Amino acid sequence: MANGFYDARTNSRFSNSRLYPTALNEFRKILGDSLFEIHDIRRNRLMPREISFDMDRKQLLKLNEDSGCDYLINIEGKVITEGIGPITLPNHDLLSDYSSNESSVSIRIYHLKTGIEISSSSVYAKSVEQANAFGTQSNK
Repeated sequence: MANGFYDARTNSRFSNSRLYPTALNEFRKILGDSLFEIHDIRRNRLMPREISFDMDRKQLLKLNEDSGCDYLINIEGKVITEGIGPITLPNHDLLSDYSSNESSVSIRIYHLKTGIEISSSSVYAKSVEQANAFGTQSNK
């Protein structure tokens, strides 16, 4: 039976604490016990400290050899802007009061035995908080 392992990371500690378990739970619903977390593989195998999100064929074939797994699910989250926090203080110039959060998540699935990327998808999200002429905030 084919097996695979998974790695997820982001440039934000808060986002990473949500991305990793969410992705793990959702992929585990599909793959069951054929999905291994990278730290579990590292307990029994000598693996690279960091696994790049963008890898060439040679790196993927080596990863197959090192891990003993057939597939890699590689997830990368990026927080682009964090303008909206739990408390947003209004600006006195209400028409220019504008804040936004932007982030993206990319998923790449590799077949390690052949060193080929078999799936790739990305999503971009933006949340905007902006005051209007009436002094109330609107979310878009």
